[in-house]
Amino acid sequence: MDSERNPAENPSGPADWMDRLQGASALCALVFAGLLMGSGIGLAMAYVPSPSEAFDSVLYLRQQGGLGAILRALHYHLASGVVVATFLMVIFGVLGTSHRQRKWEFRLMVVAMLLMIGFCFTGYVLPMDQPAYWGTSVRLGIVGTVPVVGEMQADMLRGGPTFGAATLPRFYALHVAALPIVMVLLVLVGFKDALERAARADGVRLIAACGLISIAAWVLAATVQAPLEPRAATADTEYVPRPEWYFLWLFQFGKYVHGFQWVESALLPVLGIGTLVLLPEFRISSTKRTAGVLVLLTLMFGLGSLALYEDRDLKAKPQYEAGLALKAARHYKVECSGCHGESGKGDGPDGAKLDARPKNFTRADFWDDGTLAEIVEVTTKGEAPDMPAFGGRLSAEEILAIARHVEANFRPRAATSR
Repeated sequence: MDSERNPAENPSGPADWMDRLQGASALCALVFAGLLMGSGIGLAMAYVPSPSEAFDSVLYLRQQGGLGAILRALHYHLASGVVVATFLMVIFGVLGTSHRQRKWEFRLMVVAMLLMIGFCFTGYVLPMDQPAYWGTSVRLGIVGTVPVVGEMQADMLRGGPTFGAATLPRFYALHVAALPIVMVLLVLVGFKDALERAARADGVRLIAACGLISIAAWVLAATVQAPLEPRAATADTEYVPRPEWYFLWLFQFGKYVHGFQWVESALLPVLGIGTLVLLPEFRISSTKRTAGVLVLLTLMFGLGSLALYEDRDLKAKPQYEAGLALKAARHYKVECSGCHGESGKGDGPDGAKLDARPKNFTRADFWDDGTLAEIVEVTTKGEAPDMPAFGGRLSAEEILAIARHVEANFRPRAATSR
């Protein structure tokens, strides 16, 4: 290993602090990666990697609560945490002396950062909610713009020219099998010397620090629920996907190279990764390296802030429960109000054409203990002579949401309190 230092750098000065911060961020990354693998194993026991069942398996964890919901929240939040930790690990390596003292360890840190991004890329689609489907579709489109090999890579990931039944299983296999093997080998083989050095120098303190970091992560997971938007609707072309917060700067940058997306998908990654890989071979003063990092961070924060500013009028994406309620309100207005009326009194404009008078949902005697279930059954199967069946057009969850919408908006308070 190259143990030379830049004479302009004081080993006990700022560079030494950067090396210590690099060690701290590396420890966080290691703990986060371990918790991600552990929580991922737990989630895999309940997850079904099928386009038709994936969302339901994730929704089950959300609705049941308990340990399953906490594991999903832990997995979700630490996915962002591990990307940030590995990014800081590389940045502090650039600012300190480790990139020249231990060249190959620094390069492996760059590989670790890319690996964590790969985990996020392959795991993002697994919930199969709206952002999962549309966000992944956009990302695969960007992959397809890589010169020469882009379309082939995108088709391999999708399992064909379009997002289909083979896409989710391929991403799942990469996420839970291929990438974890690479990560374990990277930690146990690539960072073996670094782990041994750390254990000899601060073994007890590191164990205590790992414990504190883990406790903080579990507290966050138990406190802040993981988001879940409505089920992916492949026909909903009005949905506006947005990337994770730490990639907003890249999303904004893509707007300025529209029509030349290869700049975003190929040129920028090659320049960035190439610079990091070759950096240990050049003697660059700490002042220049600091200036370069400050320029990079300024651009990232600036572009990210600009993306948020331009999206200031974009409506917030509703979570599953809120989105289902909004959809139920739309379904009632389109499918039900013509007969039952917008006020639920059975006075809709089409009611006069029917053989039987539509139900009046505002009457107290309409409601009893089994009414909600009866509304679901009648809506699903229909009822002679006039009520059509919606079971073939709407999902069971959508029909239940309509029934709850009717109850919440039209049931008299006296009937509700019984």
